[in-house]
Amino acid sequence: MFLINILLVDDHTLFAKSLSVALDEYNEIEHFYSTQDIQGIGQMVCDKNIDIILMDINLGNLSDTDGLEIASNLLKSSPMVKIIILTGYDLPVYRHEAKKIGISGFLNKNISPDDLISSLIHVSRGNTCFPSESNEIMIEDLTSMEKKILQLISSGKKRKCVADELYMSERTLSNHLQHIFEKLNVSSVVEAVTKAIKDISFSVEKGEFLGIMGTSGSGKTTLLHCISTIDTVSAGHIYLEGKDVTEIKPKSLARFRRENLGFIFQDFNLLDTLTIEENIGLALSLNRQDPGAVQSRVREVAGKLGITGILEKFPYQVSGGQKQRAACARAMVAGQSLLLADEPTGALDSKASKNLLEIMTAMNREMGATILMVTHDAYSASYAKRVLFLKDGRVFNELLRGDRGRPVFYHEILDVLAALGGDVSDVI
Repeated sequence: MFLINILLVDDHTLFAKSLSVALDEYNEIEHFYSTQDIQGIGQMVCDKNIDIILMDINLGNLSDTDGLEIASNLLKSSPMVKIIILTGYDLPVYRHEAKKIGISGFLNKNISPDDLISSLIHVSRGNTCFPSESNEIMIEDLTSMEKKILQLISSGKKRKCVADELYMSERTLSNHLQHIFEKLNVSSVVEAVTKAIKDISFSVEKGEFLGIMGTSGSGKTTLLHCISTIDTVSAGHIYLEGKDVTEIKPKSLARFRRENLGFIFQDFNLLDTLTIEENIGLALSLNRQDPGAVQSRVREVAGKLGITGILEKFPYQVSGGQKQRAACARAMVAGQSLLLADEPTGALDSKASKNLLEIMTAMNREMGATILMVTHDAYSASYAKRVLFLKDGRVFNELLRGDRGRPVFYHEILDVLAALGGDVSDVI
């Protein structure tokens, strides 16, 4: 019989105690130790003849470094040590990173004691223990030029125009397209473009602030365009409050957008010939609502955003921050079900970006606005309650903010972006 010495590294004392009690009845466990001394792990491994380390990923109460990085450093100094990640963060991005650095196993904290013992024995015999990922499809990364070609073609440009814009011959463009087809395993431009988002399924709860991130070409903007009815889907359905958006007739789409969708732009898009009040109430006026009701609703929303005093002014007469608030008021004045923001801070300086994000947060928390934001910026994404990460047109990972502070959430987002296969500057 194998007798195994276990060391648990976890920042929750209650979990450590519970696991100790659960494993106490198993003869296979010779000794069970736990520690919260990150610096002393290596010495404890030697002193206690530890066979397997069980390491959590989130060690926020113990260290600024997560469990994967700590494990990686341990393996560099002691390559023979066996480490199993035991975590509640059972997500593909973490499993992928764990395999890459030489971790022996990856288990969810919900595992039963019997299954945990079986996994420990399996790893102690020199094997690895990871969840099955047979359903995951890996697509070879496209080059920057190939992504640019797809972006231009998906915008509706003809091949000749794309070739001219990229300073290449149509023959060279055709060669690039052939390489794209081979990488994506498709046979046409239409398939290549529609494969930008494939088999994506997720829901946005009423009153939620959701961020969408991913590397260039991952499909995040295409996804937003499909939700906003700017682009049409080739398969699948999109539901907004029970209504199938994909079934709306083309002639009814403009009215659907006015009544159900709000858009937050980085450059405000206010009309200079209209007052702030008229800009905010434009969607209501286009829907031919009673002028008195329009004025009442505009003043209600303006009051919540603190811009009642500028309603009589024109956009050129107010500050940038006031324009931001006016644009946000316009986005939700009609009681829109969903607010969509595509890179809302992309062209703003740091101060303006912070102001806009704080406005959006207030709209979400205090006014109940449901917001879906596409962004390349981890700082912007950290204001969301939940972040989805896209890769190769699929949801690759998900982070929930929960009760964690925004700075902690920001660093967790950076960790996921790094694991997506590039540094932060690649995520555009």
